[in-house]
Order: sequence, then C-alpha cells, then structure tokens
Amino acid sequence: MAADRSRPGGAAFKALAIERRILPQRVYRGALGGLRRFFPLGLPIALDTERAVFVYAEPGHETATALRSWGAKHGDLWKALWDLGLKTEVVAVIRRWKEYGRTSTVLAAWSRYPRPSEIDEETRRDLARIEQAIIGGDVRTLDEYGGLQAAMKRAVALEKRTRRRAGRGLMERAAMWRTVRLAGARFPWEA
Repeated sequence: MAADRSRPGGAAFKALAIERRILPQRVYRGALGGLRRFFPLGLPIALDTERAVFVYAEPGHETATALRSWGAKHGDLWKALWDLGLKTEVVAVIRRWKEYGRTSTVLAAWSRYPRPSEIDEETRRDLARIEQAIIGGDVRTLDEYGGLQAAMKRAVALEKRTRRRAGRGLMERAAMWRTVRLAGARFPWEA
C-alpha cells in the first residue's frame, strides 16, 4: 500500500466527488514501501464553477511522447469534468517554435476525442417519427417531409448533425503559449 501525498488540486476534485482513482498519479517505490502522488508533475490547474484549465509545460524533447502520456493520464478526469458540465481547457507552454507543430497536432487530436452524444429531445422525436413512418409505410407523414427520399435525407442530415456535436471532444479549448522563461528550466521528469 502506497502512502498518499496529494497536491492542492486534489482537494478541489474531491469536493466535486470525483473519484481519486481517476486522478493522474504516480507511485514512487522506496525504502518506506511506496509513495503515491496525485498530479505528480505539479503543473498548474485552475478550477472554478464553470471550467477547469490545465497547463502543460513542454520539456523540449524531440517527440510528443511526454505530452501524450500526460494527456492519457488526464483523460478520465477530463471526461468526469465533462460529465459534471464543466468545460475543460488545456494550455501547452512551449520553449521553442520547433515544438509548435507536434504540440498543436496532439492538442487538435485531443479536441476530437469522442464525448457522450447529446441528442436534443426535438431531434430525437423527429428521427423516431421518420423511422416509424418509413417502417410503417405512413405516406401522410412522409409527405410532410416531401416524400420518402426527402424524409430519408432529413434523417441522414439530423444524424450527421448529432455526430458532429457528439464528436467535439472532451476539451472545450486548447491553446499554446510560447515563453522564454522555460529556457533552461529543469522539469521533474528530467531530474
């Protein structure tokens, strides 16, 4: 059993009833058996009643492996925040412009992660009505849509719109900042 050392952000997520098991964590093995740290990189997090902002400091490696690993450790937390109705934002801070391309590619991919589908009640009723009219051969209802072909096109358009909305991603916004203040900084994973 590992001892628990939480960073300040852990208490805020606990207050939201987010399970500790989905928080980013790392277990350090040592003479005392083990030490579990939540949010082990200690990077800034801002949380209010509407959104959570996570900051990632790009270490300047030649690949995006560290960024992808960091994101993978936060994915379940981002989904839990989305389920609570909070917007999630990620700000990646880079040192050099050469890191811009790979970092922006990863952030764009994260913003396309599928999130739970949101079909509004009106769309749900419209799709069900069209489906029932087609299955039951209800010519009167189909005529309201302009006939069978028009009703089918309407159903396809509604489904596409629903998929577009559902596929916006777990992140509301991703941004990148460049700063020279990171130049020469030592990161915990470089020590």
